[in-house]
Amino acid sequence: MQDRINLLIIIDIFAFSFTISPGKNRIRLFF
Repeated sequence: MQDRINLLIIIDIFAFSFTISPGKNRIRLFF
């Protein structure tokens, strides 16, 4: 399960690097 959560975080970080402000707000919810 932990690996799956880490994978989701990695995908979100990649999505963040390709998007603007909305991606930043989504990542802040994770941390």
